[in-house]
Amino acid sequence: MAGAFRVMTRELFFYNAATGSCGAGQLSTEGNFTGLANGGGLSTNWTHVVPVDGELFFYNAATGSCGAGGLSSAGNFTGLTTGGGLSKGWTHVDAVGRELFFYNAATGSCAAGRLSSAGNFTGLTTGGGLSTNWTHVVAMTG
Repeated sequence: MAGAFRVMTRELFFYNAATGSCGAGQLSTEGNFTGLANGGGLSTNWTHVVPVDGELFFYNAATGSCGAGGLSSAGNFTGLTTGGGLSKGWTHVDAVGRELFFYNAATGSCAAGRLSSAGNFTGLTTGGGLSTNWTHVVAMTG
């Protein structure tokens, strides 16, 4: 399934952490929204959902669990992998290319990893010393 997902430019992904329901749609340049698909069956309680070059990365801050999947051109979700072993408590997760940046606002700790197109996560670095209490971390891509 690797490489089966396209890089999403105008799509929106909806996820309900309590039920595992999901949906997808597109926003036109004129501001019109078109629903593509609705579904369910995803794991519940993901605290972060981050787009990564066509795939979606899921993280649970309470458990350290993670997963990955993607959307077809029709907006249907396909899961690729699930796993665990990531540190707990990351308050922010953002992507720059295929790399993911993790930040803990309470401690100033940070880490980085990479998500392959097959949905496999590889940790790259861990560190600390960042200022604490940042409320937003935003990747400047484009």
